[in-house]
Amino acid sequence: VAGSIRRAVYGDSEAMSWTVLPPVVASVRLTLDALDTEEGCDMLAVAVCLDETCADRDVRPAFSGALAAPATFVSQWGFHLEWVSDFSISSPLFLGWSLRWESTPARACGPCPVGTYSDALGASRAEV
Repeated sequence: VAGSIRRAVYGDSEAMSWTVLPPVVASVRLTLDALDTEEGCDMLAVAVCLDETCADRDVRPAFSGALAAPATFVSQWGFHLEWVSDFSISSPLFLGWSLRWESTPARACGPCPVGTYSDALGASRAEV
């Protein structure tokens, strides 16, 4: 599963949030490809989800201003994003931001190897 979010044209006093939480994944990679916002005033915060509901999060420093190089994050579960712009200068003076994410599917359970076990009486039996 993959996707992208872009705020190329944004207004004053925006407050938005997104949660990227694809089901049954081994990992999720998020890449912030571009950022050009009013420095210190318009900000994008990225939080790494620490559980499957994203109730517990590791909040990273917010991005604002110009991004020199893409920033990449990896999570076992997903990400929570928060975007805010202040009440003053916005687009078209600034280009906004764009990010993309993709998930690595969890390994499917295949046939389990045959093993043995012992019952309560100590008899060994084959397990299929």
